[in-house]
Amino acid sequence: MHSRVLALAIFFTSTVFTFTSHAELFKCKDAQGNTHFSDLPCSDSATPYHLKNNSTRLTLKTIELPEEFEKKTIKQKPLENNFCPRFTSTELRNLKVKREFKKGLPIAEIEKRYGRAPEMVMNGNTEKWVYQTEHVKRTFLFKNGCLSQWREKYFGEKSQISKYQ
Repeated sequence: MHSRVLALAIFFTSTVFTFTSHAELFKCKDAQGNTHFSDLPCSDSATPYHLKNNSTRLTLKTIELPEEFEKKTIKQKPLENNFCPRFTSTELRNLKVKREFKKGLPIAEIEKRYGRAPEMVMNGNTEKWVYQTEHVKRTFLFKNGCLSQWREKYFGEKSQISKYQ
């Protein structure tokens, strides 16, 4: 069993090094019929072993553009109107742990925290989501799917935990 594991380890190691070197690899069989791989011929019956090269080559072609295409200017809308800014997973986790919000958070992040809002008002490209419990009312305003404003209103005194926020 150990000889098979060793043979596989040698095979995989030699496979990796074959791509970076030009050494020859030999396939040998011992008296028990086990196959071994080596960089040196084990006996007269050793045969060179050649790995199949399955790599593909990618060729890039240069495309010539027509002259009239180069003269046109393309007007793009500002990114903030189309997409929310990208937050790293670390930023999102830190905001969630600190129970903070930041302009530009996508709707999906608010929905992950609080679920689908029970009260939603949509007007064109703006949305207003309201979450209310007996202790707090949270209102989120989204423009084009990104958080633009939010408000938290507490009823009565804040809990002891919330004073550390």
